[in-house]
Amino acid sequence: MLPYFLKKHGEQKESCPKWQINLSDSNGWRNKKNKNTLMQQRPYSILKKRNPLLFLGLTVLVILGGCSSTKYLKEDQYLLQNNKIIVDKKGIDKSELQNYTAQKPNRYLLGWPLYVSLYNMVDPDKEAQRDIQRNKKLIEKNNKRKQKGKKLKENPFYLSRWWRNSVGEAPVIFDTYSIKTSKKNMKAYMHNLGYYESELFDTINIHKKKQRLEVKYQIIFHTPFKINTFTRKIHDKRMDSLIRIEPEKYTMDTSALFNAYKLDDMRYEVSQLMQNNGYYGFGPDQVVFYADTNQRSHGVDVDVEFYSASNDTTKGSQGSATMRNATLFPVYYFDTISITNYPYNLELIQSMHPREKRIGKDSIAFNYYDELTFKPYLLQRRIDISSDSLFRQKEVSRSIRGVQGLGIFKSVNFKITPSGKLSPDSLKRYLNCEIQLSPVTKQSYTIDLEGYTSSGTIGTGLKFTYQHKNVLKRAVYFNLSLNGKLERFSSDLNESSSGLLAYEYGVSTTLRFPQFFSPFRLYKFNNRYFPNTLFNINYTFKNRSEYIRQTSSLSFGYSWTTPSRIKHNLNPVDFYLTEFRDIQYDYLVYLINKNLYDQYFDHVIPSGNYSVFYSSQQLNVPKNYFLINLRFELAGNLITMGKKLTDAPKEGSGDLYLKVIEAYAYENVPDSLQQDYIDKARDSMNIYGPSYYTFSGLLYNQYFKSDIDLRYTWFFNKNTSFAARFFGGVIVPYGNTDFSPIEKQYFVGGSNDLRAWWARSIGPGVYILDEQTLQLKNYYQNGDIKLLSNFEFRHNILWRLNGALFADVGNVWNLYEKESFPDGKFDFNTFYKQLALGVGYGLRIDFTFFIIRFDLAFKLHDPSIPSNNKWVYSQGNSYYKNPILNFGIGYPF
Repeated sequence: MLPYFLKKHGEQKESCPKWQINLSDSNGWRNKKNKNTLMQQRPYSILKKRNPLLFLGLTVLVILGGCSSTKYLKEDQYLLQNNKIIVDKKGIDKSELQNYTAQKPNRYLLGWPLYVSLYNMVDPDKEAQRDIQRNKKLIEKNNKRKQKGKKLKENPFYLSRWWRNSVGEAPVIFDTYSIKTSKKNMKAYMHNLGYYESELFDTINIHKKKQRLEVKYQIIFHTPFKINTFTRKIHDKRMDSLIRIEPEKYTMDTSALFNAYKLDDMRYEVSQLMQNNGYYGFGPDQVVFYADTNQRSHGVDVDVEFYSASNDTTKGSQGSATMRNATLFPVYYFDTISITNYPYNLELIQSMHPREKRIGKDSIAFNYYDELTFKPYLLQRRIDISSDSLFRQKEVSRSIRGVQGLGIFKSVNFKITPSGKLSPDSLKRYLNCEIQLSPVTKQSYTIDLEGYTSSGTIGTGLKFTYQHKNVLKRAVYFNLSLNGKLERFSSDLNESSSGLLAYEYGVSTTLRFPQFFSPFRLYKFNNRYFPNTLFNINYTFKNRSEYIRQTSSLSFGYSWTTPSRIKHNLNPVDFYLTEFRDIQYDYLVYLINKNLYDQYFDHVIPSGNYSVFYSSQQLNVPKNYFLINLRFELAGNLITMGKKLTDAPKEGSGDLYLKVIEAYAYENVPDSLQQDYIDKARDSMNIYGPSYYTFSGLLYNQYFKSDIDLRYTWFFNKNTSFAARFFGGVIVPYGNTDFSPIEKQYFVGGSNDLRAWWARSIGPGVYILDEQTLQLKNYYQNGDIKLLSNFEFRHNILWRLNGALFADVGNVWNLYEKESFPDGKFDFNTFYKQLALGVGYGLRIDFTFFIIRFDLAFKLHDPSIPSNNKWVYSQGNSYYKNPILNFGIGYPF
């Protein structure tokens, strides 16, 4: 019988010599000295029948349960449990109304006031007595320190005080006066929405035994007020002409509902318009709206007036005088622009005077100390303002962003002040701008030690990184990384053998230039988007027990960010070279039988890619945000086009995979018959198998790949949020190859993905690992299509400890049917039945600058279960004994 890779290409049995054997035949000439059998590895079980962690958790719950949330309340005091708001109209945001209640109830965890219970673990009376003694001792110590001339101590750390103030939460005791304040706030909110005649009633529900109460607010809406007229009273003709360019943007439609919050947004838009057209210092407070209501018609007449910043008056007493003063507003232009480059050693400022140099067409004064830390020409294309140019805030902001984008300054400050220069035109004023620059440390290095676990293996790694942020003083960024890794099976840790599974080392370099390298002159593009040009070179050597792999990559591309914070990455050249050698025979047999040898053979990937990224997230601001990352990649098209235009010949499968044939023959065929077998197998594959174009004698892949990553986070409050992610991707091989390279395929599993499975341990589809695959130490389950969704309910537990209840669902599939992966093809009618589902709970320790994460995940729906029922709970309790504990830095998404 022919080897599987010959059957793949259609060779007939009659043409085969009698001595050829089946790879699965254990009685053949197979060399058994290299045979390595390995029992299937199982993830380490962290749940035992007598789990001390479970016992500890129950003990903590019992202790906290004894600390009642109303333990220290007086008889006439009640804990505010909830503010319930009832409205009789759709479209009203109840959560927004909650913000206007004067008292907010304590935080609850799964219906339990945990934080109040933690607070009550410390007796308040005893704590008060301790504070008296502490203050006495502190006064005595500070008196002694004062006599010795030492610095006085303030607010020393005490465990009980820290526990109450930082970990616990003081009980919110109901105050009857708060209802009056809450109703007043809510009515003001409803008035701002145009509901001037709304009614608000309150009800108190008391639970005397539990000493808790609920306050219920019921709002009854009546006819809302609408805008009758909207009039602008702007006496400055230039300002009025600016608004008339887009009148619909700065006008409220008549008959629209009156909404003071929309008017407030318009104030900010008007102020931005004015600041971008020469009106320096013009703020939202200078745009004033007057609303005159008519109770009969339920209408509102809105007037808009502009006030001068120098007049702090109100309409009525001095309204007419203000309008006379605000009839015309001055327009500002830049007078002088200077740059101050501070030295690395700030002490030089005190000991020497700055030197001056003139740069650019405008002869900008450039001041520096001791030496220049960068080439001044770098700033010319990144500063949009110039002498005698009109003040525009957007140009100042773009200049700041451009200078900061060089990455060589620790701080960038544009100090703008009014100039004393006079002009014959009384409405023409001048500004001076001093650009203050503080350089960042040019060179640095880091040494990182990492540990990781995946698919029953553990690994350690060491990484050295060197950075230079200002090569040759031209803001060229250079990065050099050296890394090494060791990997072994966790089951071998207690054995005397080394258990070494693989080792790896590599080097990577990056060069980033603060400009767009192109044969075309793109002045406007460079000045507007401040692009970077990047070069990357990487090399990795990996020695596994099954093979040795060397990978080299070279990429060249561009990155730029638009003013709307959309980031683009374009890599027209992304070249990837993979070379395999010393493939273990058992592993080679596995690859041949699975028709995967072509993916583990020497090949190149000549590709190019483009990605666009956008995020509305604001750092340290608990506000809903959206993120999208869209990516496209093409490979092999230009080479194939060139080959076809030049009528280049294709190379047959036998010649291309000659090393595979020889490796098989040397292990299975007698020496006297080896050459004859090799020649016949090569000829057979050349005739019956596919032929390929090659690049420098190596097979190259041709494919199209695209994926999208969507994320959205909803914030209920600053400590509670819900995050969701959807990822979808597909890679389509075509043209020169009918398979996608394994480096570019998708996988699921791991600490940032499908957390109930190890990385690359599930899929494609409902594929179930066969016995031969299980004997290997290294196997990956990849696919051409990936669908993944993640959901997390994130909340604060106490202090810096946060928790997350999560669910992950997803899988990978092949685009085409493959005999090596039965039931792995994607089918619209059945794919949803093949999704893997995992749930779990995670703990996150927030250190502000980074987050340490532990996620414990359980399988719920496992498509690899060898039965029609894929639900884990129906397979017996044994499935619950092997959860996956994931460790990570930062959020998973």
